[in-house]
Amino acid sequence: MNAERRGRLLLLAGAVGGLALAGFATLVPVAASRGPGPGEVASVNGVAIARVDLERALARIEADKQNPVSDAERRHVLERLIDDELLVQRGVALGLVESDPTVRKALAAAVIASVVAEASSAPPDEAELERFFAENRAYFARSPRVQVVRIAVRDGEGADARIAGALAALDAGAPPREVAARFGEPGALALPDAPLPEAKLRELLGPTLAEAALALEPGARSAAIAGDGGRSILVSLARVPGSEPVLSEVREEVAAAFARHAGERALAAYLADRRSEAEIALAPDSPR
Repeated sequence: MNAERRGRLLLLAGAVGGLALAGFATLVPVAASRGPGPGEVASVNGVAIARVDLERALARIEADKQNPVSDAERRHVLERLIDDELLVQRGVALGLVESDPTVRKALAAAVIASVVAEASSAPPDEAELERFFAENRAYFARSPRVQVVRIAVRDGEGADARIAGALAALDAGAPPREVAARFGEPGALALPDAPLPEAKLRELLGPTLAEAALALEPGARSAAIAGDGGRSILVSLARVPGSEPVLSEVREEVAAAFARHAGERALAAYLADRRSEAEIALAPDSPR
């Protein structure tokens, strides 16, 4: 069993942790018994536990407690690594890799994470980042933002009078927030006091009111718009036009998107390579 496979199969520990202790007595060795070799801290049925794995585990514990680990703690961590290996070997012997859906999904997810992480970890050089930004400039463009006050009135007795009063006050030049406090529904959703992008408006107001808000010119108000058991009047206070930022303004965002894209490409290439090396046969009635 090579180091890559062993690392993936460690995920079996959680799946087989509930096995009866009696079951371990029938553990089938996965390799000829041998002692630890160079760079190995233990050997379990011929499978090595690398010293670097122990040191990594100890480093995490040391970082958490901010003190050097004791000899007893070192031994305890090593015992847990041995237990993990025993559980992995038992899981393999029971055929969980082939038969248990949870284990199979965990293994697949672990391989995907490994491939994507490796591809995403290498920082792009400046030329790659600039080319990626240029090819995806529209993705990083800033959408228009609008600042809106909402005056919400619930349907019921006196609703028509409150709507009429709010509209009249707005048309007379009263400040929108004062109108909202005077005629609006107590406890109604108050929009943030800042320009908001379309996606946030849709999240807060729903599609109908968001479309109305985006259509308003600064200083303009809407009519009373029905919906959700009441009516709403929207007043636009400001509009910030959309823009295409330069790379220096969104470098972190571009770098994160580049890393995701690199991971996706690496995974597609990895799967293509695995398919080219595999023998795959389809039944005559399989989807084509």
